[in-house]
Amino acid sequence: MDRRSSITRWVAPAGVASLLLLSACGAERAPEGNVGQASPGATGGSSLIQGRYVAEFPGEEGMEGVRFENDFVADGNRRLRLQTTQYQGQEQGEQYLWIWDGKRLLQVSKSNESEYTLYEAPEEHPDVFDGVRGFLRGSLLDPASEVFAQACPQARRVGTEPIAGRTAVHYRCTPRPEPDGSTGGTANLWLDEATGWLLKDDTVQARQVTVNPRVDDSTFSTEPPAGAKVNVIAARPSAGVRAPDFALPLLKGGRIGLADFAGKPLVLAFFSADVTFDERGEVCPGCRASLIDLQSLTNNGTKPAVLGMLAGGPGKPGYPLVPPGVTLPVAYEEGSEVQQRYGVFGMLGFAFVTSDGKLAATYERALTRTELQKALASLK
Repeated sequence: MDRRSSITRWVAPAGVASLLLLSACGAERAPEGNVGQASPGATGGSSLIQGRYVAEFPGEEGMEGVRFENDFVADGNRRLRLQTTQYQGQEQGEQYLWIWDGKRLLQVSKSNESEYTLYEAPEEHPDVFDGVRGFLRGSLLDPASEVFAQACPQARRVGTEPIAGRTAVHYRCTPRPEPDGSTGGTANLWLDEATGWLLKDDTVQARQVTVNPRVDDSTFSTEPPAGAKVNVIAARPSAGVRAPDFALPLLKGGRIGLADFAGKPLVLAFFSADVTFDERGEVCPGCRASLIDLQSLTNNGTKPAVLGMLAGGPGKPGYPLVPPGVTLPVAYEEGSEVQQRYGVFGMLGFAFVTSDGKLAATYERALTRTELQKALASLK
């Protein structure tokens, strides 16, 4: 699925941002603090900043190094346009563009199945959106904030020097020891004296910075080009709203849709073929067991009705796309449009629909047998 292109691989402009982006990898979320505010005494007079970060990482023996170039325009911590390009030696690799207008997030990448992906409620997708917020939190720093203290422990201001045509304040940090013997935080930071914007740390340097650049309506526009094919990730429907309609083919032939269950409660079990091949539950822990438990608790998907929803197409004849032991009726779709309309992502998820066609609850994970019993008991 397009949204699974991990933003953390591309947008981290520095060690600071890398620290803040850990939340997108499942680590503890970075503290809010006073992130996104200019340093005390800043005199920039504008929240608009345009610039370029370059981060270079030497390759191992016999391997070419990797370079990331991040070109951005930011309106404080309110809006962001960020394009990042990877280079392996001199060869250009993947390129991504993110535009956040303060409400919606547009991702543009030719590497994805759909070049344009629009998130109407990006905060519901932290694996993507935390990268954007992490970029801003790691770039626009307040030395009095907790974020700065984490990135540069026991910071000492040691002077100023010119970087990218700006006056940079140099802070020397005291890296803290970690349990594995490594050190956390960065050793040095340089912040723009006027704006508080990061100009340099141990892994990255700003090559260009412009305060109050010219912008127009297109700079932070999340409207895709006219006629473009867009993968729209709508806001997750809330409990009590009418369940999104659908009509899909069944793996065993024929078609089925929401209308076929009118007046009856229904459970939709969304899963990908990856669950079939994850024999030990290493990629999707508990997923197979959750499907089997749902099947047994509902008398093989009849009380109430259960419909498997396979994302990604039917596969080839005789190719086992349904996990062993699952005998539920299974519908399929070539992409994941229906799954997205229900606000369920990942390899396994569930939607519980009441007899009057309204959503009772949705889940984006494997449920335990006890959780399934509770959800089924409340379904009318």
